[in-house]
Amino acid sequence: MTTGSTSESWSPPPDAGYLAHVLARMIAWEPLDMDVLLDDVADALDEVPVAAKDVPPLADRLVAHLNRLGAIAIAAKIDEHDEDVARTISHGARLRAVALPDEPDLAHGHLRRIGWAVSELADQLVKMRCLKGPA
Repeated sequence: MTTGSTSESWSPPPDAGYLAHVLARMIAWEPLDMDVLLDDVADALDEVPVAAKDVPPLADRLVAHLNRLGAIAIAAKIDEHDEDVARTISHGARLRAVALPDEPDLAHGHLRRIGWAVSELADQLVKMRCLKGPA
């Protein structure tokens, strides 16, 4: 008598190198902190520009936020269903591809564009219920 159930064939567990890679990624993982993200966006978009020495680290943090938000949207396949999200992700990729200019006014302008992209993508993901908004 057969029950009609099917069983999966056995496959060996992943090798030690792969497991070490997964463990390292899990240890390095940091949860998304919307308060930090919004503080960075506010700094980038403030009417008073950040000090020139603070532009590169702020730009790096904004790019990291943009990468993380893009990964969340892609993992949830939101970019496949929402043209605006796909457009914002594409715009963010173009911004990330441009090096931060050396000239302070141009660097601040680039920083503001990245800040707007982060803000826009975060808003879109909150609206699509992929993220919780700030508390």
